[in-house]
Amino acid sequence: MPTPCNDQAAAALLLLGPTSIQLSEVEQNVEMARLSVERIGHLLVGAAAFDQSLGGPVAMFTTGAMAAEAGLFSMAKFAAAISLSLGVVNLFPIPVLDGGQILFFLIEAVRGRPLSAAMRERVLQVAVLGMVLLMLAVTVKDVNQFISYILDG
Repeated sequence: MPTPCNDQAAAALLLLGPTSIQLSEVEQNVEMARLSVERIGHLLVGAAAFDQSLGGPVAMFTTGAMAAEAGLFSMAKFAAAISLSLGVVNLFPIPVLDGGQILFFLIEAVRGRPLSAAMRERVLQVAVLGMVLLMLAVTVKDVNQFISYILDG
């Protein structure tokens, strides 16, 4: 009997019960979060190549287009992967992210008083500059790879 979608993975899930599906998805999400943290750790220590590990808006668009062509289930999995990865990164102790705010609260708890406004502002400025430079580098890399892909045919 044909299934209502093209994806083999979705068809396989239809054979499982609701509880099995939920447990499977939780396990996959935990593994995906672990892999995200591991990959970023490899980037930080130089064990992973920058140009093969990070993707910006162009890479997300092209990967999303390929997922959409593969079917609705693949597109939903891709969207979930992006969402989970952004959630994991958001918890890193970078001052402009939520993890950075948690770090500021921990510093305040240890010191018994908050950092001065000037110090907090300076740390945030450096963090924003770093994030902007990272976004620019990733976008330039993406555009270069996209142009090379088009020119190479």
